[in-house]
Amino acid sequence: MKITSDETAMQRTFRCLLAAMSRPGRIQVLPSTLEGGGGPREPLFLVLRSLLDQEVSFAVTGVDRTDALQAIIAGRTRCPAATIGEADYIVVAGGDSDGEILGAKRGTQQYPDTSATIVFAVRSLLAPDSRRPAAALSGPGIRGEILLGPIQGLGPRELEHLRTLNTDFPMGVDAVFIDERGRILCIPRSTKIRIQEN
Repeated sequence: MKITSDETAMQRTFRCLLAAMSRPGRIQVLPSTLEGGGGPREPLFLVLRSLLDQEVSFAVTGVDRTDALQAIIAGRTRCPAATIGEADYIVVAGGDSDGEILGAKRGTQQYPDTSATIVFAVRSLLAPDSRRPAAALSGPGIRGEILLGPIQGLGPRELEHLRTLNTDFPMGVDAVFIDERGRILCIPRSTKIRIQEN
């Protein structure tokens, strides 16, 4: 059976996500998007098509949330929509949930893997003022600490919200950040986030 270019792209994207999850705070670059290229949201759709299927659910929140975006995601992934509190994956369109991610599933002590994964769609993981760190990350997959620079298009309190969600490890949420250039960065729930004072 011949593997299509679409399937190859999904496999390469998933491997890239695994690499980013195993190396928290380090930027990975997605494989080229599918034929037709298709605009600043195409990297987001590539990631979602690698993660979502009929067996899980998703919700969309954020400053750029639209019914059209939700319909496109559902159409491309065949994944059913759900509320923020029930969704397995939460897409934060525009990078700012205005605190709505605080209602995400965090799993339980017995079943921490029933938590949500939050996908932040941001403008750029490389902000112009990248020398001023926004946070310091530590934990599994990180030697010592790694400084996370500002993320262009990420809401000012989203890292604080993630830290709040992940205070009771192994409960918590995994986070994926994807920018318009196809760069991704992950912060698993096992990663400690220390917000840097400005």
